[in-house]
Amino acid sequence: MPCPGLQWCITLTGRSIGFLQAHAMPLAEPFENRLTRFQKLLVLRCLRPDRVLAGVQEFVAIQLGHGFIEPPPFDLAACFKESTAATPLVFVLSPGEWTVGPEHRKGLPAGWHPCAHTIHAASACLGLLAGADDLCGWAMQVLWQGRLSACVVPGLRHNAHCRAAGADPMADLLKLADELKFSRKFEKVSLGQGQGPKAEKLLEQGMERGLWVCLQNCHLAISWMPTLERIVENIQPDKVHRDFRLWLTSMPSPAFPVSILQNGVKMTLEPPAGLKANMMRQYNRFTDQYMAASTKPLEWRRLLFGLCLFHAVVQDRRKFGPLGWNIRYDFTDGDLSVSLAQLQEYLDSYETPPFRVLQFLFTEINYGGRVTDDKDRRLINTLITNFCGSPVLEEGYAFSPSETYKVPGCETVAQVGWHVYKRIVYLWLMLYGYIEADLCSSRQTVLKKLHVCCAVPTHHTGSHAQPWHTLLLPICPIAGLQFREVIGSFPLVPSPEIFGLHDNADITCQQAETYGLLGTLLGLQPRSSSGGGAGNSQEEIVGRLAQGILDKLPAAFDVEAVSAQYPTTYKESMNTVLAQEAIRYNALLAVINSSLKATLKALKGLVVMSPDLEKVVNSLYDNQVPEAWAAKAYPSLKPLSSWVTDLLERLAFIQDWVANGTPAVYWISGFFFPQAFLTGTLQNYARKYALPIDTVSFGFQVMDDLDSGSSCTTGPEDGCYIRGLFMEGARWDSHEHQLAESWPKELFTETPVVWLKPQQHRVKPTEGIYDCPVYKTLTRAGTLSTTGHSTNFIMMLELSTSVDPSHWIDRGVALFTALAF
Repeated sequence: MPCPGLQWCITLTGRSIGFLQAHAMPLAEPFENRLTRFQKLLVLRCLRPDRVLAGVQEFVAIQLGHGFIEPPPFDLAACFKESTAATPLVFVLSPGEWTVGPEHRKGLPAGWHPCAHTIHAASACLGLLAGADDLCGWAMQVLWQGRLSACVVPGLRHNAHCRAAGADPMADLLKLADELKFSRKFEKVSLGQGQGPKAEKLLEQGMERGLWVCLQNCHLAISWMPTLERIVENIQPDKVHRDFRLWLTSMPSPAFPVSILQNGVKMTLEPPAGLKANMMRQYNRFTDQYMAASTKPLEWRRLLFGLCLFHAVVQDRRKFGPLGWNIRYDFTDGDLSVSLAQLQEYLDSYETPPFRVLQFLFTEINYGGRVTDDKDRRLINTLITNFCGSPVLEEGYAFSPSETYKVPGCETVAQVGWHVYKRIVYLWLMLYGYIEADLCSSRQTVLKKLHVCCAVPTHHTGSHAQPWHTLLLPICPIAGLQFREVIGSFPLVPSPEIFGLHDNADITCQQAETYGLLGTLLGLQPRSSSGGGAGNSQEEIVGRLAQGILDKLPAAFDVEAVSAQYPTTYKESMNTVLAQEAIRYNALLAVINSSLKATLKALKGLVVMSPDLEKVVNSLYDNQVPEAWAAKAYPSLKPLSSWVTDLLERLAFIQDWVANGTPAVYWISGFFFPQAFLTGTLQNYARKYALPIDTVSFGFQVMDDLDSGSSCTTGPEDGCYIRGLFMEGARWDSHEHQLAESWPKELFTETPVVWLKPQQHRVKPTEGIYDCPVYKTLTRAGTLSTTGHSTNFIMMLELSTSVDPSHWIDRGVALFTALAF
């Protein structure tokens, strides 16, 4: 009879597991009512790990309440009420936060628009609300002459500090100081080299006069932290001004005084996450004057939008892990600010934007200065072409195939004409109630008229043309809100397409979050069971596991016998490769055997449980590869159970080579050091035909007819066949003999046998191929070893493609010799 559990799993897989919201789908009966919510999470972990995080959030919300999954609003005033003159308030900064200067904080509270607010302020100040036509004409003249930002009206918060969407805690602190009338009694200093005495003097003044003193970036003044700790410990509430407050900002640092953390009020303000929040934060910093600062306003605004979107893409692409970037780079707003300044300068200096120069500056100097991996550098040079190029200047240009992200309309007054511009301002003022609308005109009617006016493609060439081209202000206040409205329409969770990735990238991202969460839980679990429990103790579990691994391990290779059977010869370099592989695996087997035997003795009390043995025990219990083994082993991300199975397969591959001779198809995943194998292949070819080895390189041919290589009995005349490569980001189409898009929910595919064909003076094809990097593990990034080779990267393998190679570069397509499971 079929197992009921297996039958249920099949039913579940067919009906529910393929849905996007698999965590919310009911299970097949009787398990829907029989299993608890936590048990259903365990099933979800086995079948859809990418939906575990969503399932956990739902579980916590049901069991504990939504308050435990929704971050509370940041209330700085409430934190301030808990403080005293002797209680420091500490902002714990997150990576990516920074302190913004006053020139970047000028803005308005949420819900206000600079143009609409200033029109209202100016009209109230000058008493021009009586006549709509006069108001409209006056407002346009003020806008035209560039005096709009200078309007100041008492009682209106035109200069209030605008929150940068949570990226800078200083904005909230300045706002609180303004509300509590402490703006003039607020002092700050950014710590660093030589700033300690200045900070001490400021603290003395603050205690005497009741100032608010803010010491920024404490993590940059490690040597001064003991002095700060002494000053804070000596604060006596009855001897300092009661209004005195000490505010501190610091990144997590072991040098930060523990006593201040224990006695202070700790706060953290996470920066906004996601492409939409990033874009909105950037545009909240831009004024209309800045957006009209170039002599080429149309090109400036479109390229400004494209470059800001590029900045958000390269930052948010990090969430996809190695699929997004091999190395996680800390791109900052400083990179964007410098790039925008260069963009504006080159636009104003050249009749046609020099895109090649701009792209070089952005990707090789500004952003590229942080990029150290050559594959990442290739990626960023490819990405920039989509966001900063001549197509961006075209009307309706889309940055993504679905056209979700498009260039907004960026018309200026010079493009639409004076009369259309006047009508737009008049309708805008009517829409927002600054002038009285017609009785028959509803808000919807006015808004419709406004949009119609914005779409009129007329051009004015009258007497007003000259000053329009010199001022080049946007349609105000339409243009000021236009970009924010477009950004506001972006989806909260962006599709991978805007990053150039396949939809499967979302699954990769969600799985990484799940494994990170479960890894944290695994590290928190107890190391021993209670005496009254029915389960096995840690010692019993580890002892049984260690003995099982010992029983499976084969004997070490007889290196002398291998060397005698496969002697080093001039025309067969593979014999040397085989002997070296046997030596490396023997060293690993020796470490595993010795540590496991010592562990079993320690568990029985025959030897002392040393710290090193305790680490081995904990790793075995957590199903992780012990550090002592990993130090002697090949790179691998597999858990212990899969790692042992993989090790046994590798040893079997080497043993089969020793017993049966050179294999027809080499399993490249089985090599400890595959670079030596590749060099040996080139050496065999060069020595066979008496060629200089530095003139020989590989050509590549995917052998679709050989599939996995099991049917192949003989190798090629020159070169070798290899198998064991897995592809991420795409798949190999054996019918079309080229790269193709991945199937939905298929993250990795096995690549057919590849023929490495050595050739002398080979000319690399200039089109129709994609240089696909080959790595050992999914982390992609590696370090340079003493041999001059990367610890992870193996080689570039050319694959046929019918689309531009940049498509696969954006996709992050790569080959791997081993997966993480």
